[in-house]
Amino acid sequence: KNFIEGGMFSWYLDEWDKEIYGVVKSIIDRLSEFDIEFLMLNPSLARDVFKLLYEELIPREEIRKYLGFYTTPDWLAELVLDELGIKPDEFIKLEKQGRNPLDLKFLDPAVGTGTFLTLVIQRIGEYLAKRYSKNGILNPKIANTALKRIVKNVVGFDIDVLAVLTARTNYLIALAATGLLEHKGGELIEIPIYLANSIITAEEEKVKQLVTI
Repeated sequence: KNFIEGGMFSWYLDEWDKEIYGVVKSIIDRLSEFDIEFLMLNPSLARDVFKLLYEELIPREEIRKYLGFYTTPDWLAELVLDELGIKPDEFIKLEKQGRNPLDLKFLDPAVGTGTFLTLVIQRIGEYLAKRYSKNGILNPKIANTALKRIVKNVVGFDIDVLAVLTARTNYLIALAATGLLEHKGGELIEIPIYLANSIITAEEEKVKQLVTI
């Protein structure tokens, strides 16, 4: 329900005309040529697929460095997760120890385009497939429970509005590729990627009157 929030990305609604209609329709027609089921057949491909696009939108490397925008290579993210034991076999070991892997909480306070979180979702999906799928089909009740746990426990923050939108897109694709999104049962889900500064947190104003005349 929070895939696109107002602000700069809703300007076209206020300026809607035949020209904008034509542009939006052409984008939708182009996107319809792509098949999400391809990712479901090979979930390992459902990673940060928009990383290069994000870098192209902020093309000059020196600008990205000046602003502090550093994207994490997939191989490095994979290595970090492996070293932390965030992988299907370790999830199965946790379950045998009486702990539910779906209760694990993951927070990326500088989520960027969502590299780490999409890989976490992918690995949770692999764990569920190993433990609870029958003939390649995941139990709908378990899938629905897993989806609710993931959107509660796999969370990201970033201060760049474009990165947040990109991460939400990758997050949504990861949920679809693992076969979990289709089991939301008609309920609204909130993608837990938020525009926030994880270093300087918001503070409540003690004085309610902000403007004096």
